[in-house]
Amino acid sequence: MKKAQKIILQVLAALAVIILIISISLHKKETSYTQEELLMDTYIKITAYGTDQKVLEEAVTKAFLSIKELEKITNRYYAPGTDEYQNSDICQLNEKAGLEEVKVSADTYEIIKKALYFGELSQGSFNIAIGPVMDLWGFGGNNKKVPEDGLLEEALKLTNLKDIALNEEQKSVFLTKPGMKLDLGGVAKGYGAAKAAEILKTEGIEKALIDAGGNIVVIGEKEPGQSWKIAIQDPSDLKKYFGILKLTDQAAVTSGDYQRYFESEGIRYHHIIDPATGKPGNKGSSVTVVAEDSAIADILSTTLFVLGKEKAVELAAKLNMDGSFGNIEFVFIEKDGSYYVSQGLESKFTLEGNR
Repeated sequence: MKKAQKIILQVLAALAVIILIISISLHKKETSYTQEELLMDTYIKITAYGTDQKVLEEAVTKAFLSIKELEKITNRYYAPGTDEYQNSDICQLNEKAGLEEVKVSADTYEIIKKALYFGELSQGSFNIAIGPVMDLWGFGGNNKKVPEDGLLEEALKLTNLKDIALNEEQKSVFLTKPGMKLDLGGVAKGYGAAKAAEILKTEGIEKALIDAGGNIVVIGEKEPGQSWKIAIQDPSDLKKYFGILKLTDQAAVTSGDYQRYFESEGIRYHHIIDPATGKPGNKGSSVTVVAEDSAIADILSTTLFVLGKEKAVELAAKLNMDGSFGNIEFVFIEKDGSYYVSQGLESKFTLEGNR
């Protein structure tokens, strides 16, 4: 009898230890890991949350590695003759324009294919062949200037999207006219942020925030039952917020006339070029697009900015009717401070200040 009681007590003690271990594991304190680096001409910051610091560090490190690798193949500003120049898909494509097709990485091919789809859909309002025009303006370098109209007209002849030939089987690209130059500045960061988010999820991260300089991706909820709060900058006063978006498992990308610009003779010229004119778009102050895919949101933020509010509404409606890219929502801020919020964001948007 005493032996049986002893066995029972041992079993109960073991169970108590197991229950204690389970209880402790279930109540591990949440921690976070943040890493920030200058990549793709902007500071990129990733914060992942969880209970295992080592897992967080490894996941964020892998996410950054994917962005670094993407920058290597999509950056077009490497110096000729360097290893970086030779390894960049875009440098090689631009160098061999009009001469031969170039086999590119799977990521570069996917970016170009996606960009051409939206370029055609928007009737050229999104245009990755805008490189020659961007160079005339000096965006991407230190010599920014207002180009002559005659030079712009010549450069625009090299921006026809139909002159970009894709070979699906070979995963190769051919720029058919000498002098053509691709510029992936309107999609590369969004694509990189989307890849980073997928890596974090694959590594078991259920809660994270990626901030790639106007390109935001949130994973999961900020707290149980609570969305992340993402601020939209006020184009007329950069020290203030225009509004707040509440997002969960979504991307938000903003394009605005206040982000990259220079002034000449009292006039401000920003970097979002309208491919139809070769000059900065002037149909709004900023557009914030919310989508499931950061690359799509990145492309569309530029596209809708160039199109202006009315055509932006039409294009978003067309995309939502198709449904291939999930729900596309946006906030459009006009130059006079008036604004438009698409229906799907009305309950998730809060206006800041006395407006």
